[in-house]
Order: sequence, then C-alpha cells, then structure tokens
Amino acid sequence: MRIIGGRLKGRQIVLPMGYKARPTTDFAKEGLFNILTNLIDFTEVSLLDLFSGTGAISYEFASRGCPDVTSIEMAPDNARFIKQRAHSLGLGSIRVIRHNVFDFVKICSKQYDIIFADPPYAIEGLEKIPNLAIPLLTENGLLILEHPGTFNFEQHPNFLKEKKYGNVHFSLFTATAATAATTGTTAATTGTTVATPAEPAEPVGPAEPAELAEPAEPAEPTEPAEPVGPSPEE
Repeated sequence: MRIIGGRLKGRQIVLPMGYKARPTTDFAKEGLFNILTNLIDFTEVSLLDLFSGTGAISYEFASRGCPDVTSIEMAPDNARFIKQRAHSLGLGSIRVIRHNVFDFVKICSKQYDIIFADPPYAIEGLEKIPNLAIPLLTENGLLILEHPGTFNFEQHPNFLKEKKYGNVHFSLFTATAATAATTGTTAATTGTTVATPAEPAEPVGPAEPAELAEPAEPAEPTEPAEPVGPSPEE
C-alpha cells in the first residue's frame, strides 16, 4: 500500500502480518482522487474517515494538505497502527478516535466537508450508512461510500453518481437532494462543479396554509330590533 499523491507521494505503508483490514486498492484510490482533485481544494476541507481500517484515505488527504482529518476505527490494534503511522509520517492533522461508527455518527455534533466510508463489505447495516452520515455533512458536502457491486444506491434522494474501479464501487452523495446522476452538479465546499451543471428542478414553494373558513356574515336585520340583552361579547 502506498500514498499516491501530495507531499508524501510514493511513500509505502507496510502493514503488519495478519492485519485485519481491507485497504482500498491503489488503482481505485487513483481513480477516486482524480475526481476529487477536480472538485475540491484539499487545504480547505475537513474529512471524516469512517471505518478507517488501514488509514489509507486519511493519509491521502493529509498528504495533500487537508488540515482536519478525523479517523474513526473500532479495532484497537488498527486504531493504534493508524495513530502511530500518522505520527511517524508527520501527519499531525490526523486525529484517531476508537469508536463504533454506528454509535459515533449518532453522537457526533460536528459537520464535515467530506465523509469517506469504507465499511467491511459483509457488515450488517451497510445500506443505512448514507442516511446516518449525510446529516454530518456541511451544506455542500460530499459523502463517498465504498461498497461491493451487490449494492445500488441510485434511488437514494441524495445520490450523485457511482464510479467503479475493478471490483471497487464508490457511490457519491451530496448533502442537498441531488437530481439525476448522469450530469454534473455542485459537489464540494469550493463551489466547483463536475462537468456541466444539471438543470435545476423548479423549486417547489412552501405549501400554502389551508384557508380558514370565513366567519359567516351576520344576517342583516330588516328592522332595528330592540336589544334583548347583553351580547355574548360584552
């Protein structure tokens, strides 16, 4: 495993024997970061790396100058390795939190510009990750979910596009409701766009409040009537 971009480009990361994590392939990382390079300024975004595993994505962002990287990893040995490796590489912007991702996203109060999630492919609840992570995005933030080909998120209201590199699938989601994924749309905090922006759907205005029934007009007396007593309003 190696870092493919930034000031540490080419640096090899050697994993201990028996390391229990599946790193994103270098081929898939290259494809993904080619997309991201055209979308964002790495020096101006914050990253939340869920299911950090080997820390590969965190290293890539930090190597490119990302000033705020939070890596969430539940396995104690893996979390310790990421922390030690980040320190040895001089990547001080990486903060490692050992926590269960599904619990962390429920208590996290911070929002991030980019969220990357690479859960174990066989994990229970993978299909719920977009709904759990999207609320933690900034207004124009981007969620990148790595998943096997058995999952398809095209019908999700925040879905932007899916990219495939070998057996690796990345589904991209925006924080705001996305339109069709075939054309580009705003996808990052810098306000840049992917390809030509899609025609925005006409905004649907707020529903008009239901009209209140107008009070019945009092019947006009044909002749002045003598007051019978005080009206109920007196």
